Formats: sequence, structure tokens, C-alpha cells
Amino acid sequence: MSSFDICQINVSKLADDTKVPLIQASVPITGPDDYESFGHVASFQALGITALPYAPTDDGHAEGIILRDVGNFTGAIVGARDVRCAGVVNAMQPGDVVLHSCDPNAKAQVRVHANKQIVMITEDSDAKTMLLMLDGKNDSITITAFGGIIEMTPAGINIVAPGGKASILMSEAGDIRIHGKVQIGGVDPSHNVLCGLGAAFTTFKALVVADPNPILAAANAVVAIAALQALITTADKVMAKGA
Repeated sequence: MSSFDICQINVSKLADDTKVPLIQASVPITGPDDYESFGHVASFQALGITALPYAPTDDGHAEGIILRDVGNFTGAIVGARDVRCAGVVNAMQPGDVVLHSCDPNAKAQVRVHANKQIVMITEDSDAKTMLLMLDGKNDSITITAFGGIIEMTPAGINIVAPGGKASILMSEAGDIRIHGKVQIGGVDPSHNVLCGLGAAFTTFKALVVADPNPILAAANAVVAIAALQALITTADKVMAKGA
């Protein structure tokens, strides 16, 4: 009958032939220099999840449950944990599940909460948070990164550029609010700008008169005029090139 013990997990690797995880394990006996070594042993993990434990650091090491003399193995690890990652799960509530990387910082995470929220979170190269949240509790989808945000709710979609100097709000009622410097056309304008000029006049006219609220109508007018001026300027450049 197999016996089991708690082992220290050292380095890990993928097997040369099968590419399954192999974990170097040892069981301390009387001290750090007195231990039972198992070499690299098999690791039996949950279906659909495969992990390579992080190597020991000054802050500690991962540990696992090892079965001795099981099957044709001298030992096999059937479960593991790493207390260095405890900060990832310290905010968990009953019913929550967290998937995270095995490095001590564990910045890359997928958090599935019992309140119908799913969060994917990590850090960018400047150690600033990047986040994607599916919030079934509050009926919203949110993406935040680099100082910008995209949010979708039943009421509409709000997009704010990094820095907050430009934004677009599209409401369920069909309203579009634009904040920022509006530019129409690319670096290399073409005759398509001229072809669309007449249709653009009609569109901008509708944008100005569509809102019965005089304040919002005035705001729409400012946006429409700025965009129209940009379009006319682009058209003038095209005609100048053609001449």
C-alpha cells in the first residue's frame, strides 16, 4: 500500500518524450541537508489545467502531496500549492474560483466570482493594471488599459481614449456624443472624399437638428461643424493636387 507525505517542490520541466510535467521533489527529514529525494516525478493535475511550479526563491517554495511507490513510479505528486501566491486569493469569497500563473507575483489572473463576475487581469510593462471584466451582476462589460476605457451596458457604449482627451458615447436610443478633436480622412486622401461630400452635408445637417434639447443640439452642431470643416479642407487638398 502506498504511503504519502508533503514534499518540497524544487525545479520542474517537461519530459523530453511525452512533454508532460516532471517535478523534482524532496521530503525534509531532520533539516535542510537531510531529506529524501525522489528526483523528477510525475505530476497528476486536473484535466484541462497544466502547470509547471515556480522554482524556490528566498521567499519560499511550492509544496505538494507525494505518493510513494505508486504504479511503476517511485513517487507521484497528486496536488500542490504555493504560499508565495497567497496574495492572489486573499480576497476570495465562498464560491469563487481563481486561475493564476505560478510565479510568486502571479500578476496574470482569471477570477470567476460567485456573483456572476468574470475578471481577466494582468499588468503592462509599466506595472499598470490591464483588466477585462464581464459583469453579469451589474450588466456591463469593461476593458481598461493604458489609461483608457471601453464600457458596454444596456444603455450604450462608452469609449474613452488614454489620457481622457477624446471620447465617444453611443446610446441605445441612437445618439452619438463625440468629445475631442475630430478629423476625417486619412494621410492619403482620394477622390472618395469628394464623392462623399454631398452625403456628408446631409448627415451633418441631420446630426444638428436631431436632438430636441437645445443644449445638446448646440453641442452636436459644434462637433458637426468641426468635422465638416475638416472634410472640406481635405477636399480642397485633393482638388489642389488634381489641378
